[in-house]
Amino acid sequence: MEPRALERIGLTKGEVKIYLSLVKEGPLTKTRLAESSGVSSSKVYEIAGKLLNKGIISSYIKNHVKYYSASSPKLLKKYIEKKEKELAEEKSIVDSLIPDLEKMSSSIKDTNFEIYEGYEGMINVASIAFEILPAGSEICGIGVELEKLVMLHKYHRMRMERNIKQKMIFSNRNIKRTDYKNNEIRFIPGLSNIGLAVVGEQLIIQAFKPKPSTIIIKHPDVVSSFKNIHTELWKIAKK
Repeated sequence: MEPRALERIGLTKGEVKIYLSLVKEGPLTKTRLAESSGVSSSKVYEIAGKLLNKGIISSYIKNHVKYYSASSPKLLKKYIEKKEKELAEEKSIVDSLIPDLEKMSSSIKDTNFEIYEGYEGMINVASIAFEILPAGSEICGIGVELEKLVMLHKYHRMRMERNIKQKMIFSNRNIKRTDYKNNEIRFIPGLSNIGLAVVGEQLIIQAFKPKPSTIIIKHPDVVSSFKNIHTELWKIAKK
């Protein structure tokens, strides 16, 4: 059996070693368990205690000596079900906190600046933006070529689910693209090496080199100014 499978359900490497030793060899004392698992004797008690709390091993005393024993493998499912319940409870807590936290954040200032790194950060920014945009809204911007088409498809799926229209100006006519619904495109050669777009009340700036970065600016003057610039550029851009 691949030990990493147990790590994927939340067990640490030390927990996996101790658990598998007990599964393979049956009840073991602390000393024998350390020898069998390769976990230092000083750590066995601590790690075994965590496994006891998770309910996937048990212990008993025999002749004044403590033994550890693996519980039925079926109890691993119980462990996962407990984690799912705890996760659902945590999600409920977060859901209840979001409105108050958003009020606290918005009460501090109307203008702010945020930065995210990596492709995952870019997708997360888009996901949040589409959640707050009213259905049927329009995004206007200047685009650059995306190296990862998977990311492009994911972005447009989210956009079309909300029926968000888009007007983008690109620098390169040879960009990799697919015709998407409500996606109007024009071109101005050499216009920009970064992406800029007004999404709702924020300007999103994206650069892909040397590493993917996304900047969000929430400032009414910045947003309105870029809208004006985009309107004028759109007039001279070629289809």
